[in-house]
Amino acid sequence: MKGMPNCTVRSKPGVTGRRRSAFRGMLFLTAGLSLLALLLWGNATVHAQEAISQDRPTPAAVDEVITPMERSFEKAPPKEAPDKELHPFFRDQTLKLNLRTYYKYNDKFDDSVSEAWAIGGSLSYKTGYLFDHLAFGAAVYTSQPLYAPMITMGPSS
Repeated sequence: MKGMPNCTVRSKPGVTGRRRSAFRGMLFLTAGLSLLALLLWGNATVHAQEAISQDRPTPAAVDEVITPMERSFEKAPPKEAPDKELHPFFRDQTLKLNLRTYYKYNDKFDDSVSEAWAIGGSLSYKTGYLFDHLAFGAAVYTSQPLYAPMITMGPSS
């Protein structure tokens, strides 16, 4: 047959290598997310029971014990009003931090594999309104690679 390319069907020898690479990529993803969670929530030590127990003196009798459920229905003491009300320009200012990660794994038809993992986000600041018409704001965006190996090619034909 003229004009037909020489096609042979072969088993794919790189399948186990791709599975191993995918496993390694998922391992990096899991480790990175764990590290991110540890950084965000690891330092926030909260001793709620100690804070509740030190709130009031120890009762003298069992009948004077107030449970946390009973405390939730107590009326809170009124908050003191500030001496001077802040201008809305300063009172309504906001600072926002937005973090994101992105993982991409491509297993292409030509037996090449490309994967990457990046972290990025934004830090934005906005003031309140001045004279009910003018507000200022700024934002900074970034994206940095966490894991970005060179493209790995499959077995050569």
